[in-house]
Amino acid sequence: MNVLLLWLCFLIDTHALFTPDNDCGKTKGCYSDCGDEGTTFLISWTSDGTAVNFTIQVELASNADQYGAIGLSNSQSMGDTSVTSCLMTNSATTFTAQNSYNTGRSNSPVTPNPTDGLSGETGSYIGNVFTCSFARTLTNTNAQVFDLNSDYYILYARGSVSGGNTIQQHAVSGRSVSSVKVDLQSLTNVCAEVDMRVKAHGCIAIIAWMIFANLGYFIARYYKPLWSSKKVFGSDIWFLIHRILMVSAAVLTIISFGVIIQGKFTVGSNNFERSHPYIGIIVFCFVIINPILGILRPDKQSKYRQLGFCIGAGVLILGLINIFIGIRLEETDTSNQAYYVFLGYESFQIAMIVILEVLKFLEGKQAKPVESDREMTAVNNDGVADKEEAKKDKENQPYAWTVKLILLCVHVVVTVILPLAVVGINKISPKGQVWSITEKDIPKRRVWNITEKDIPKKTSVEYYRIRYPQKDKCGILQNKISPKGQNKISPKEKELQSVDILQNKISPKRTSVEYYRIRYPQKDKCGVLQNKISPERTSVEYYRIRHHQKNKCGILQNKISPKGQNKISPKEQVSPKEYYRIRYPQKDKCGVLQNKISQVWNITERTIVQVDVQLIGVTWADTRRSTEEYVKYTVDVKRILKVTYVIDGTLKHINCSVRTSSEPSTQMSGIIAAPNELDVNSSGVLVSVALDIGTSFSGFAFLTRNDFKINPLRVHCKHWHVGELGTLYKTKSIILLNQMKEFVAFGYDAENMYAQMSVDEAKEYYYFRYFKMALYKVHHQELRRNMKIEDESGKKMPAYKVFGEAIKFLKDAALEELMKSCVIKETDVRWIITLPAIWSESAKQFMVYASKEVAGIAEDKLEITLEPESAALCCNYLALERNEETSVNLKTFDNGRKIMVLDLGGGTVDITTYQVTTTEGKNKLREIYKATGGPWGGRKVDEAFEDFWRKCLGTETWEQLKLEFRDEIYELFNRFEIQKRSYKHESRGEILLTLPECIREIEGLSGLLRKQIGDVSIKRGKVTFKNEIFTTFFDASLKGINGEGLIKTVDDLFSNEEMADLYAVLMVGGFSESSIVQSAIKETLSQKSEAKVFVPTDPGSVVLKGAAIYGFEQDIIMERVIRHTYGISTRETFDEEKHSRSSAHYHKVERNEFIEDKFHPLIRAGDTFRPGEQKTHTFNAVAVNSSGSLEIEMYASTERDPEYTSDPHGNTTWKLGCVSFPKFDKQYLGTTVTVNMTFGSTRLLVNAKLENGDDVDCSLNLLK
Repeated sequence: MNVLLLWLCFLIDTHALFTPDNDCGKTKGCYSDCGDEGTTFLISWTSDGTAVNFTIQVELASNADQYGAIGLSNSQSMGDTSVTSCLMTNSATTFTAQNSYNTGRSNSPVTPNPTDGLSGETGSYIGNVFTCSFARTLTNTNAQVFDLNSDYYILYARGSVSGGNTIQQHAVSGRSVSSVKVDLQSLTNVCAEVDMRVKAHGCIAIIAWMIFANLGYFIARYYKPLWSSKKVFGSDIWFLIHRILMVSAAVLTIISFGVIIQGKFTVGSNNFERSHPYIGIIVFCFVIINPILGILRPDKQSKYRQLGFCIGAGVLILGLINIFIGIRLEETDTSNQAYYVFLGYESFQIAMIVILEVLKFLEGKQAKPVESDREMTAVNNDGVADKEEAKKDKENQPYAWTVKLILLCVHVVVTVILPLAVVGINKISPKGQVWSITEKDIPKRRVWNITEKDIPKKTSVEYYRIRYPQKDKCGILQNKISPKGQNKISPKEKELQSVDILQNKISPKRTSVEYYRIRYPQKDKCGVLQNKISPERTSVEYYRIRHHQKNKCGILQNKISPKGQNKISPKEQVSPKEYYRIRYPQKDKCGVLQNKISQVWNITERTIVQVDVQLIGVTWADTRRSTEEYVKYTVDVKRILKVTYVIDGTLKHINCSVRTSSEPSTQMSGIIAAPNELDVNSSGVLVSVALDIGTSFSGFAFLTRNDFKINPLRVHCKHWHVGELGTLYKTKSIILLNQMKEFVAFGYDAENMYAQMSVDEAKEYYYFRYFKMALYKVHHQELRRNMKIEDESGKKMPAYKVFGEAIKFLKDAALEELMKSCVIKETDVRWIITLPAIWSESAKQFMVYASKEVAGIAEDKLEITLEPESAALCCNYLALERNEETSVNLKTFDNGRKIMVLDLGGGTVDITTYQVTTTEGKNKLREIYKATGGPWGGRKVDEAFEDFWRKCLGTETWEQLKLEFRDEIYELFNRFEIQKRSYKHESRGEILLTLPECIREIEGLSGLLRKQIGDVSIKRGKVTFKNEIFTTFFDASLKGINGEGLIKTVDDLFSNEEMADLYAVLMVGGFSESSIVQSAIKETLSQKSEAKVFVPTDPGSVVLKGAAIYGFEQDIIMERVIRHTYGISTRETFDEEKHSRSSAHYHKVERNEFIEDKFHPLIRAGDTFRPGEQKTHTFNAVAVNSSGSLEIEMYASTERDPEYTSDPHGNTTWKLGCVSFPKFDKQYLGTTVTVNMTFGSTRLLVNAKLENGDDVDCSLNLLK
């Protein structure tokens, strides 16, 4: 019975675990309960120097209103604690974060603003795991929001939320506190420790009930005949043993109960956990009253005798069930092995009961439990008769005595060993223990040689890691704990004999430091020798390890100067040839804070100048007598990246000028202003950064204000290494996220990482390619904010998260690149995102939303630019355009010329036409025909190439190759991309393509290829495509499906009168590099127009550079042509001459007849608008909805004069969104509201006024 109950408990157990990622201690710090099979909570963090980005993950059984919180305290108590809570409300649809403060045991929100210092709150509830992320600034003016530059104990709690944002007392089963203080700017991996009193309580209860109480029960019920003829001190031996065992169980139960009561522990996040203390109290009460029950025990013949037996058995069963529930509680941190050992124990007990009951049956009589001396006397009048009966039984049934004796021995051994195994598995030693080493533990004058014998016993790990929580003078965190155990203590380590390698040593005088560094003679994954203890060094200085090569992260290791004193000292006199450490506050690719090596000179406490390599000389003339004067400088360099100067401890930017290495040596002289004069033009935009998220390739470029004034084409583009494609201005548009939907890598790095994964590992990750096209596919639909897109394996994720992470990566990479040449603030940057001109207004708003929510770009710092406009802007400044036959000077466009821009990208083709207008010596562009295009970019060629192999090898074989040999298939497409770009159509030659090993191994490959393309040759693993075969891959883009492709679209455009006298066609975008595409466009134009075709040098970067220029010159476009008709839905009075009652739009209200859903246009497709020009719509505010807001639905159509707003197929007319008035005051109902809509900009904007002239809050919501 008890085993069945325990198995039932196992089935209803609601304690779930989730598996954390492997980045803890590598790229982020972590605090969790570090379970062997998983964890119930995980708090992780990273620091970017200005804020700490937290992520809290909590296992929750339901999506009820709950919270997970992190507390920071200078002690391990909950009082005086700074708390940041993540709240999940509204059935896991709303996620917020707030700061609060603990005073004693009470918690209250921080005043006046509980969200001060918090940003970027996001959350999710997936698979019973609540995930919440937010950023908290390092410093805060509110004293109740602690400074994150200090070390704190971390407290974790979870509980329920009431009233929307009021957190309730935490569930104690979901609480934890770290055993050590943690530096939140380090990558420490800390494990929560289990309270020893909880462990002790469980271990004592296991011994009491699984050993003593269990054996006492079995001896009284089954084994007493073995001693029925023997007495000690006048009592039967079996009864004496029974009494000793039961008294021991009772005493241990009382002790166990006292331990847990003394700790004031409670549990209870669900019914399963809440049952433990209540069952324990019931069992404890029966233990206390057990002596009274013994005195009142009824006689053998009493009808209540069986009741007493049932009570005893029931208490035993309750005790064992409660033990099982206890080891399932998360506070005990017990391995699953303990659960199975416990169930094995109970299975053994039930087997013993069955065997012993069978023996009774074979003996032909029932065992008669006799439980006291008094009953034995009633059964046998004297001991002689008792002995005679026992002897007779033994003679008649010798096998029963022997079997019972053997069973008793086995029963005792198993009943003792298995509970002790449960205790052993339920380790008393806490996980993640840090070995505290003090000075007294270190032998004098030698390296501390720690061997296996020095490691504490009773631990499942072989080595301990050493914690050193302080930073050295250069701000480097010493001896970080590696999650892979790199800083282990080697048992074979010998004392250091050589002093050739200078070692790190902490001065013996620093007695406040409790932890010391342990030597480890091997290199970590970056090739950095670990810190060792020096045998002789006793000064407080820190020394660096000699290592002359670059590590895998590309960082030069610290070189030791000839004097062996590689340190920074305010009074140190040094040679310019020596290398010194300068703080470099960013992380490398391995997530480790590194020391950037720079050549420095004239080091004083007050002045440090840093200049990149090719240094000729520096001369300083310090004429300052106060901070209000100036410091003159002269620097002779070939290439200046950054010149900085320290004034009163503040790093100030002096020069931000990028020069190519080919420029001659220059002498620069200047004046560094005092601190109060350096912040010139701080309110304006200093840098324009363009972010181009393309279908196939993405990148960024930036242009400083100074360079724009000198030469607008002085745009800096990041150079990316893209595998076999070499170095490009863009990297691949590929993003990789882990199973927690956290960013891992972007571009070629993402492709390479994913390609190297095993099939099973890859299934855990999200891998997105060509994700940009997802927004084009819904351009004639109402776009949803939470729209999801599929990755390569079919897993879905919110699209805004994917786009946002891609934008965030480029943003961070741009800032990192920018900081190499400038010292600026992020608020000095204007961000420009490029989008196709044929994208819908909803898609544009979606990109703004993703940039704000995920990438953290403020909307007032963000601009949208259309890709063809950016290309035209760049071409306007280009000094020379290149054509295959001739060079044409287009430094400035001539006034009145008409120019068509063909923007051929990876996914879409944008075609726009402009006329040049020269005003006051400056060229402006006026759009003369609405933008058109379609999905005919270079991706179509890749799809045709893939379809070729799919037809050749068979769909099943091809998909299997893509799954198992991703790296080889990716290499095949990279080689095809090279051929696609470099192939010269005029040569009419053959294309040689190296095949991957996985395809070469296919039996009968030559026959399969000949069947598909006819004559083909394969030599030495390379296949040869003839020109006519290779060009067919381009047909999907040029000719399209059913003739609807790029060529037909261009051909149709020339039927419009606006194309008359077209002067030039500018081909830009990466797909324009293809000579096949260029030839096709030229051939089409030659039949329609005399326009010349120009292809800029490196057409793939023209849009990117033009977007950077657009940040400083947004007035280049004088007029834009509206692509769609925009309007609202109205009701029209029924007119028999115009309408029909059989119409689906006919509607009758009482005696009034109407036609519903009439399209009332505000602006029509083909109309021209100047930037900032507005269209006005006036309406009467009649009613607001239940939430108090007022909304006007807006519709769009490709037709110039659509009749109705409802289109059953959604091909020509669709709902665009609505103009929303979120908090419309009811006192203005019945008044007139005027809505002003700005159509001439790159985005559709709105504002509104009441009839009294007051502004009213409104927004354009195009995302459902």
